[in-house]
This record gives sequence, C-alpha cells and structure tokens, in this order.
Amino acid sequence: CRYPLRVAVSVGAVALGPTLPPDDQATPIKVRVKLAGVLRELAIDAGLQAGWSGVALTAGVTGEGLRPTTLKPWLDKAGVVSTLADGLVTLKLEAGATLGTEAITAEVALREVTLKDGRQEWAGLRALQIEGVRIADDVIEVGRVLVDNPRATARRDGRLALLAGGLRLPPADPSAKAGESSGDAGSAEKAGQGKGARGPGGAAADPDAPALPPVPQLPAPIRLKQLEVREVAIAVRDEAAPGGAVDLTLGASVGLSGVVLGAEAPPAKLEVRASVPGVLGSLNIDGTLKTSLEAPSLELGIALAGLTTGPLRSYLPPTLQGRVKDGRVGLRVQAGIGRVDPNSLRAQLSVTKLVYTEPGRERPFARVDRVALRADRLDLKARRFVLSELAVEGIEANA
Repeated sequence: CRYPLRVAVSVGAVALGPTLPPDDQATPIKVRVKLAGVLRELAIDAGLQAGWSGVALTAGVTGEGLRPTTLKPWLDKAGVVSTLADGLVTLKLEAGATLGTEAITAEVALREVTLKDGRQEWAGLRALQIEGVRIADDVIEVGRVLVDNPRATARRDGRLALLAGGLRLPPADPSAKAGESSGDAGSAEKAGQGKGARGPGGAAADPDAPALPPVPQLPAPIRLKQLEVREVAIAVRDEAAPGGAVDLTLGASVGLSGVVLGAEAPPAKLEVRASVPGVLGSLNIDGTLKTSLEAPSLELGIALAGLTTGPLRSYLPPTLQGRVKDGRVGLRVQAGIGRVDPNSLRAQLSVTKLVYTEPGRERPFARVDRVALRADRLDLKARRFVLSELAVEGIEANA
C-alpha cells in the first residue's frame, strides 16, 4: 500500500435497557488510526451510554504528528505548502439525545478544540454548545447555540504569502491569473462552437429553465432562540507592510435572537460588538434581520468610535499619518431582496445619516443624509435591469 493505514478498534461490554446506564457503566470505545505521511496517530477514547429511550456519548480526540506530506502533490497543484512539522489536533465531544413520544430532544458540545504546531496555536475554540434541540413533526427548535472564544492566527510574510491554519498560501499573481482566464475562455469558446450552450457537467442547458433556484421547502419551520458568539480573537501580523511589521488583533462578540426560517415571524434581533486595539476603539452594530427565505431584509444602526491610524501608519504616506486621533462614524443601513418571478429579483439598499467626525468639532469632516438604490426588477435571464431609484442627498465635506 502506498499510504499504509492502520486502524484498531475495541468496544467494551454494552449495557442496554429501558433507561441510560450510569456513567460508570458506559461502554468504553477505543479507536486508534495511523496513516503514514499524514498523522502519527489519531486516538479516540469514548464512552457510550445507550437505552431504549436515548443515547449519550462522550469522547476525547487527539491527533498527533499531523504532517500531510503525502498530500503534497495535491497541495502543489494549488501552490499551497503545508508548514506543519508536528501538528496536534485535540477536542472533546459530549452529545446526547432522548426519544420522546412527540419529539426528539438533543444537545451537543465540542470543547477545547485546538490546532497547534509545536508551541504555535493556529486555531482554537473553547466551546461550541448546541442546547435545547427539539425535533417534532411540526417544528425544529434550537434553544441556544454558543460559540465560545473562537480564535485564529494568521501572518503575511515578507514574500506576501499568507500563513494560516498550518498552510502557506502563495500571493496572488494577477498576470498569471489573467493569462489563465483568457486562455480558459478562449478554449471554452472554441470547444463550444456549434454545440450550443452547456450547463454544469457539460450537459446541454435548458433555455426554458428558470434563472433562479426554487425557494427551499423546509420539512418544518426552524426556530433558533439564541445565537451567541463571544470572545472572538483573531491575531494578524503583516511582515510585508511598507513601513514595517504590523500587528492587529480583532476582538468581537455577536448576539442573534429570534431567528425563524420557514414561517412568518417578527424580525430577529442582531447585536455586534468589536474592537481592534490601536485602530478601532469600538464597533457597535444593532438592528434586525428578517430571515424570510423569499424576501430577506435587514435594518442596522452602525457606530464606530476611537478611529485612529495607529499601526496602520505603516501603510500611509507621511502626509496622512496622525491625521485621525479619535474618529467617529455613524450611519443607518437598510437592505432587502425578494423575488419577482422565477427569473427576476427586486432589491433595495439605502444608507442614511452617515456622519464622520471627531469630538470637539463644530462641523463634521463629512456628512451624507441619504444614499439610496432601488431596482424593481433584476431579470437575470434576459439581463435586463429596471432601476427605479438612485439618489444621493445632503452631502457636506469640511476640512
């Protein structure tokens, strides 16, 4: 075998009865996987509790010696290089489900998820918890989804390559991309001469087929009571910045409540908080989302405070460095999209009350009362667009 794979599985005694057995009587399950050239060992140690009315599972997963050298031929084709020398993946899983007479209830949690290479952590997650899942004939409910402390590290080196997740992605080559695109287009044009239009997979395209896919039909309405993303931490280092290396860290949290798919419901509430120390003191987004599958829309209030050039001075010419000390931006956004027919959409976007200023100024640096764009018909098949409004109102600029 070119890539020898070794798998060992052991399962202990299974206790099955009308109720779940106690924790100390869980069925032990051990799995060991070795794949030469990819990972030294994948170890899964689990405990299974099963009964007529439900099931529960706990597991610890550790993948050691992650070094995908055997994947090099495929990575090379994409110009991607694995930088993992001794990668380590870990996580803990907890899951359970109960079979009721009217519904299935369940909960799932992933904890202590990490991807490391030696002392370098490329990505991690303190916890992902999905609680209060209830699956019935007439509804699918999720009480709470918590994404706790997702984190990642990325770096752009002096050669403009991006390093993230243990991979090195080459910088974009505009000239090569343009050449490939023109060559591909030319080849496709020659290949398609006299053969008519072709769809995915080379199948003949149906000229009567609608341009838009049908609206998804859910088996039952889906309700998400609460989504919480907290303590997001993304660290980025740019070693190719013109004025010297730049280090930025994004911290953020997201709250979303009252999401309903497949049924009429009040708009969901959205709250976003974010900051980038040294660049952005705070970003606050508050608003609502209408999660209709046929006509989604949103209304947001956005406020930025503590804007400063900070480490971004490395990208700016000397004349612009230090000009912004405590910038403040505020605006409101409304947007929506809907179907007119199987081939056409309607869409609208408006930005109002846009102000850019600093504390202590009598007049703002810039102000725009309203920018609006509305299209009553975007016919994707006929490539015909009906623009019913394009407006810019109340522009002001001050030095």
